[in-house]
Amino acid sequence: MLRVHNGPVTQPSIPDLEVEHAKFNSDVAAVRRYGETHPDDYVEEFFENEPHIRLIVLMVGDHLAEHEVALRELVDHPNQFEVRRTPFPRFRLEEIRQVVGEAAMSRRGAFTQWGIGRGRVNVQLAADQEALAASFHERFGDAVELRVGVFRYPPTIGAGEQEKAPVVVRPTLPLLPSEEFTVDLADEMVVVSGGTKTGTLRIRNRGSREAVIETNGAVTAHVVDPQTGDSVGGFFGPQHAPLITFRIPPSSTVSIPLLVGTTSSVRTLGYAVPPGKWAIEVPIRIEGRGQFKTTLLPILITSAGSAV
Repeated sequence: MLRVHNGPVTQPSIPDLEVEHAKFNSDVAAVRRYGETHPDDYVEEFFENEPHIRLIVLMVGDHLAEHEVALRELVDHPNQFEVRRTPFPRFRLEEIRQVVGEAAMSRRGAFTQWGIGRGRVNVQLAADQEALAASFHERFGDAVELRVGVFRYPPTIGAGEQEKAPVVVRPTLPLLPSEEFTVDLADEMVVVSGGTKTGTLRIRNRGSREAVIETNGAVTAHVVDPQTGDSVGGFFGPQHAPLITFRIPPSSTVSIPLLVGTTSSVRTLGYAVPPGKWAIEVPIRIEGRGQFKTTLLPILITSAGSAV
């Protein structure tokens, strides 16, 4: 529906950061060439976008002022340029990244991602890898920026503060119409705390017309507190996004692969949703009708090593 406004409408300007950053391509190239001639001091460069776009260069050593003077002569945007001191030289960060990469190769599934950024080695671990995070923190200290699941390790919060999970906007979804569909799990869902498990969601079409379920090859559950209905966690990590559909003729049932993760999104619960009786709800997208959610389905989360 077209809405007509009786006066001028002013909308905030949101710059296209890729376009804005591209304006600094020559500056980035100049900084890197300079860094090649000063490998003991140069660490890296990156952009800061608030309160305005700036190119930041990280250096170690005792010659920051000299480097800044020299670099300002080389860049085209000296008013959007800054040199900062960082404690860890590039060679040390590369050494740590190599150690982390070797660990990631030998421990499949323990790492979500890792790499050098903003003067640290950034390591993202699965929600059940708190012990590995502790070993990295003890070995490398502040040279590594650690996250277990969605939270920092160790917690860096002050008195009276509570770290929040990254905000993921989840729309409020209507329930899948019970007069048209019934949903259940093919088997009992038992998941180890911090882990991920695949299962099968069965959807029966009780209506009079075919329904087409749109997926990426599977549907992904949210873990829910069955007492409050609040979301407390789920799968965290990249997923492929092909469009794979499942057609359900009337009076038929389809089985759809189901992904259940137990990364916590509530800081007080820890890095992983703890063992206990929980529930899941599953977003379901129907072609031509939009997105819905299932009723709550029971799952059991166990501790590592528990007999199932």
